[in-house]
Amino acid sequence: MATNAESAGSSHESEHRSGKGGRWSAGRIALVAVASLIVLFLLVQLLPFGRDHSSPPVTAEPAWPNLEAQVIARKACYDCHSNETNWPWYSNIVPISLWVSHDVDEARDALNFSEWDRSQPSIDEVRETLGEGSMPPGYYEFFHSAAKLTEEEQQQLLSALEQMWATDPPASTTGDAESGETGDTEG
Repeated sequence: MATNAESAGSSHESEHRSGKGGRWSAGRIALVAVASLIVLFLLVQLLPFGRDHSSPPVTAEPAWPNLEAQVIARKACYDCHSNETNWPWYSNIVPISLWVSHDVDEARDALNFSEWDRSQPSIDEVRETLGEGSMPPGYYEFFHSAAKLTEEEQQQLLSALEQMWATDPPASTTGDAESGETGDTEG
């Protein structure tokens, strides 16, 4: 039979093997936390949110005044402002997929080169947005360096857009009723 001294010694040895009285070490807690986050991330991928990468049909396209401007628009604008979106691989990863889908939906609602037969913003709004340098957004340019426009490309694109609004305006333009303008605004 074990004496109190022997049982105290074996109890002390088991505490020493398992850590401080059965408590978890900081490293073990961190490992479990990281593993839990990885499992949670993988489970979230099973949710169908943000991955509806449908592309509605192209109903009407503008008549671009020159091929160079159309190429510029396709590389810098069409992934968001058309129904011809090229969905990158990361657009299938939650939560990034939610962000990308939301941005494309908002962009298509604001200006859509694939639906020239519906209401679009006025050329003044487009001119202002391009003039501010907010399109394409910086975070988009970070991942799509080809979309970054030089000053010359911005001017070439704006000139082409102004010509399009003058010669082949969209079905109607938003904001025209308030300003009294038509889609035939001159630059």
